[in-house]
Amino acid sequence: MLKKLAIICVAIAALQAAPLQAAPASAVHVAVPYGDLNLASAQGRMALHRRLEVAAGMVCGGEPDMKMPGYRAYRRCVFDALQRAIDKVPAGRPQMAAAQDLTVQARR
Repeated sequence: MLKKLAIICVAIAALQAAPLQAAPASAVHVAVPYGDLNLASAQGRMALHRRLEVAAGMVCGGEPDMKMPGYRAYRRCVFDALQRAIDKVPAGRPQMAAAQDLTVQARR
C-alpha cells in the first residue's frame, strides 16, 4: 500500500515539475485582392467588406453548425479577423492604394 502511494506521489511531483506547453498556434492568412474596386463608392466598400468576411470565415476554419460547441469561438475569430483586416484599409485616398491586396489573418 505504501509503495503504491509513494509511486503516485512521485508521479504527481513529476507532473507538477514539468510545465505544460501548449501547441503553438499557427497563423492562417488569405490575401484579398481589391484593386478592381472603387473604394470611394459605397458599392466598392460593400464589395470589399463582403470579400473580407468570406476570407475571415476561411481563415477561421469554416462555419460550424450553430449548435456545435465551437460556434461562438468561430464567430469571435471571424469578428477579430475582420476587424484587423478593416483596420488595414487605407484611409484618405483609397483609390490610390487599391493596387495592393489586404491580408486576413487568424490564429488557430
